[in-house]
This record gives sequence, structure tokens and C-alpha cells, in this order.
Amino acid sequence: MTVIPAGQDALASLRDPSLYDPHPVGRTPGAILSEDPYVPVSAGSDPVVLDPFMLLRIGDRDPQTVADLRERIEAREFALVLLTTELEPPRQEWWRSYHFGIEITDALARSYDSAGRSQGYFLYEPADPEGVGQ
Repeated sequence: MTVIPAGQDALASLRDPSLYDPHPVGRTPGAILSEDPYVPVSAGSDPVVLDPFMLLRIGDRDPQTVADLRERIEAREFALVLLTTELEPPRQEWWRSYHFGIEITDALARSYDSAGRSQGYFLYEPADPEGVGQ
């Protein structure tokens, strides 16, 4: 059995551009909401949410924090949303118990449309406000 030293897989990925893109979405004109805080940092922006696991727990103590983010989502303030897990269905166990919470994912489902995948991320762009509810 071959033992690979810790970190060697990560180093191999960094050296092979086909395995890793240091700028997964490039520069995006506008704010990025990402489940992975590295994505906005790699695009030259500050992350909106550093830890989606903790956001759910912070919301229990400070509901206004989650409400503020929900309002930004509903206003379609983000040019791009990147998730590590597909949004649909927005009330699945992952969202309900681990990341963001259903208040956020329900707002995302109402306000953003799927835009495909890139570098393993599920991409979402603002939905046409005229098309909402049709």
C-alpha cells in the first residue's frame, strides 16, 4: 500500500491546471454570493458569507442577519451565486440543517435561475423579475 503524504494531492492539483482553477469564475461584474468563501476572494471581492454552516446558527441568535441577506437576495443584488450543492429542492436536508437555512434557499429559488456548472460549482444568475411567479 502506498501512503501519500498529507498535502501531496492538493499540491498535485495546484500544479495541474486541468484539476484546479485558481480563479473558478474569473472576474464577475457585480457581487458574488458563494457557499465557498474562496470564490469571491479569487475574483478580487470580499465574501458575503464566510461560513454558511454558522450563518444558520447565527440566525437563531440574530434573525436580522439572515433577514438582511434574504432581502439582498430578493433584490437580486448578486450578479452570481455559487453553491457546492444544487439548490433544488431548496428545502432539502442540506439547506435546512447544515448550510444557509431555508429562509435563504427559498429566497434564492424565487430570485435566481440555474446558469449551469463551473469547476464543480452550481451557478445561479438573477431571475427576470417579470418572469417570477409565472
